[in-house]
Amino acid sequence: MAVINYAYTAPVNRPGQPTLTHAQVWAGLECKVRHGDEFVPAIAECTVISDETTKNANETIVTRDILLNPGNGLNSNATKRLSLREVCTQLAPYRIDFVMENGTMITNSVSSGAEPSELYLTSLFSWRHPDVKDGSAEVEALAAKHEATAKAAVETTLVTMRRLVSEGKINA
Repeated sequence: MAVINYAYTAPVNRPGQPTLTHAQVWAGLECKVRHGDEFVPAIAECTVISDETTKNANETIVTRDILLNPGNGLNSNATKRLSLREVCTQLAPYRIDFVMENGTMITNSVSSGAEPSELYLTSLFSWRHPDVKDGSAEVEALAAKHEATAKAAVETTLVTMRRLVSEGKINA
């Protein structure tokens, strides 16, 4: 089995773009859990199965079914959509862990920099490929695809957050 790990961080507030607050970014990440198809091009459909706050008021667990488009992420060699169940643990207001039934894990986190408006969005990925031999040429090809997917996921998430704020759908 091959496991491919990768992380990508992007500044949230870049020159020439409307500034997003930490609260807006967090609200955007919460929205991403429930409407992943609006944020991540690899996700064709996202259906929430359950949504519950735990005894710890800062923790919410959302179980969702996602349908991945062929040619993306875990579905890179497929010609049909791939259905997966995913458990999303929100640890407000900084981190969300997305754990797929095959063990693949993605973490989104928002962090602060030295200045109050300095925010960063990081996605950490640990993709599991049980049918791929570790160290093979296929791992190298998958790693390159995953790197592009990771960058696109963070950047499209930020674009979507800005759009939702401008449309008044995120008011935090």
